[in-house]
Amino acid sequence: AYALLHQADRAGAMTFHALFGTAGALAAIAYVAIAVAVSPLMTAGTLVVGALVIWLQRHVAHGARGHGERLLDESRQLYANLTDRVQALRLVKMLGLEARESHAVAVQAQAVAAGHVAAARLHSGARAGQEIGAAVALAVMLYTGLRWLHLDAAGTVLLLYVFSRTVPRLAAVQQAFEHMAYDTPAFEQLEQLRQAAEAAREPAPEAELQVPLTRAVTFDRVSFTYPGATTPALEDLSFSIPKGRLTAIVGASGAGKSTLADVLC
Repeated sequence: AYALLHQADRAGAMTFHALFGTAGALAAIAYVAIAVAVSPLMTAGTLVVGALVIWLQRHVAHGARGHGERLLDESRQLYANLTDRVQALRLVKMLGLEARESHAVAVQAQAVAAGHVAAARLHSGARAGQEIGAAVALAVMLYTGLRWLHLDAAGTVLLLYVFSRTVPRLAAVQQAFEHMAYDTPAFEQLEQLRQAAEAAREPAPEAELQVPLTRAVTFDRVSFTYPGATTPALEDLSFSIPKGRLTAIVGASGAGKSTLADVLC
């Protein structure tokens, strides 16, 4: 229930960032192709600078995944403890432990909130680093172009154009990858649950011969034992239900009502 209620949103966010990153990568490729046609030398220099800035931020994706895994564990613990405490709420009130239990939940909630803040700080710091690195790289490229390559006004404008169109696209792809790394643990947990559910799913029933009911359903000393069980769920059961009669099957829990219904079907 926790994964379906809380982690599905993060899995959806991971899917969004994957699509956004793919679209950004395609747009970056298009801009690079246009820039190469305009000025191969300027484009090559811009790509080198963009790759350098992204390389310097390579640790962020690993850190984002670590934050995502810790947040997943802390959120799971918070949800489990909240469920246990709600179920034991009457006992907690009887023992007068409301303050202690509230404090314990508050501490866990603060840990989850701190995880969100740490992740946001990591992403913000990475974005600021990318922008600062891009600004420094642009300044170096302009200085080099004006000082050593003797760029004229047209060349300077061209350099600024190629840089402003290419580097932000590369940075957007990097940021999408960081967010994907952060939300990947939630996606993996949902995938594990899906695979477990698929493995536990009952096989589809084969086509059965439809037997028309003409007179009655009759059991004559019927017994049934589940695989691995030591005692039968139904033992020496006999009865007859005429066609068209409304019959109720009642009994204590574990008496075999559900088993009887399964055998009847």
